[in-house]
Amino acid sequence: MGKLLTAGVLAVVLGSNVQATQLGGQAGSFMRMGLGADRLAMGDVGTALSGAGMSWYYNPASPSFQATRQAAFGFRSMSLDRSMLYTGFSMPLQGNAGVAVGFVRAATDKIDARDSNGKTFDELSYSDNLLHGTFCLRPHKDFALGISVKWMIASAPKVLTDNKTLYAYGMGIDLGIQGRWRKYRFGLEVRDINSKVSWNASDVWGDGRGAVDDELPMMFRLGAAYDAQDYLTVAGDLLINPSETGKSSEAFTPHLGVEWRSMEWEAKSLALRGGFNGESPTFGLGVGMKLRHGIVAKMDYAFVLDTVSPSGSHLVGWTFGF
Repeated sequence: MGKLLTAGVLAVVLGSNVQATQLGGQAGSFMRMGLGADRLAMGDVGTALSGAGMSWYYNPASPSFQATRQAAFGFRSMSLDRSMLYTGFSMPLQGNAGVAVGFVRAATDKIDARDSNGKTFDELSYSDNLLHGTFCLRPHKDFALGISVKWMIASAPKVLTDNKTLYAYGMGIDLGIQGRWRKYRFGLEVRDINSKVSWNASDVWGDGRGAVDDELPMMFRLGAAYDAQDYLTVAGDLLINPSETGKSSEAFTPHLGVEWRSMEWEAKSLALRGGFNGESPTFGLGVGMKLRHGIVAKMDYAFVLDTVSPSGSHLVGWTFGF
């Protein structure tokens, strides 16, 4: 009975609901929270930007504009014992192409598991995991096309018999195009084409229903950026959710951001960032340093206010270019 109650709690609190009107309640919500301290500090803007180690998230075409190979690491600390991390690698290829691979893990820890009498008997954790492979091509020096294939694995521990973990599996595709003209940059991303996660909880509920598919809402991102000066970039994204058109204010969400970069001094650089993510202001900074053997290291920090949870999110990212 205790394990059945645990499964019920996980299903209610953490399960996906494709009928929900709020984006956060739909399947794959962890992949709509943004990725990368540099981009989130600019208001979760990035469809028209390139050059960052996690830019594939905003546009699969962007790695083809990278000048160097990059190893990227990121961590996001949130309220309510939630966290999110990313590790990945991206590089340009000869012939005006680029590739990127990476891993994302979003987890909720310290979940209080109680039996039918209300007594705590364990502490659980739930996680959503994603592997991606991205390939992009530049048929023209100022225009690129890209695709990301994503494999998703969700795990709910100690739900099945003998304390075994219940897994859900899914797959999705993102497409993107990116172009530039003089000081202007443009981008379009179509996210989560036919993406879904399949759960089979028949052993938990004993209903014999088999697998149930949770579909991720397909989204569109339109982006533009303007390099006003060599040290100043202004950018904006428009996030479009077709399923909410005419139903909710979340059908169209504007994102705005600005980045100021200092001129390098003694092999060091500084960037200050700010923006608006459609709900709240965002802030952050980045510090870069040239190391030995041609390696460039960069650390980024961002703070994102949260209109729902008790406190905001802190993000830290590290990128190594070589």
